[in-house]
Amino acid sequence: MNGNPPPEKPLLFSPSKVVGRRSSDVVATDDPILGSALRYIRDHACNGIQVQDVLAEVGTSRATLERRFADSMDRTPKDHIMQVRLQHVKRLLMETKLPLVSVARNTGFQTESHMSSVFKRLCATTPGQFRRSQSLS
Repeated sequence: MNGNPPPEKPLLFSPSKVVGRRSSDVVATDDPILGSALRYIRDHACNGIQVQDVLAEVGTSRATLERRFADSMDRTPKDHIMQVRLQHVKRLLMETKLPLVSVARNTGFQTESHMSSVFKRLCATTPGQFRRSQSLS
């Protein structure tokens, strides 16, 4: 670019991280009930919703919703809500310096200790260890 000849081999750089955007955060499904449930969970998981809230939104029975989740997602609606919340926890841990109590509050957990115990059980590390490991990358 400064008048120098181009390199003989292309220079390749690894991305530092990939940031998912809401517009790309979709699951393709032909099932309108499942699609509505997934959108509702994506938009409201961090408000502390429960499966009953999803049922009220999509207007189906718990058995029907659980069967559709099992068939398409290989998890329960409750597990999916928790996965979405944990994705938000991870994003806040990586992108902010918010204290854990604020991360918990912003992701629908009643307490920091509850968030930390769920995070450790499902992610095999503590929120603090996760944050430190991400800042090294």
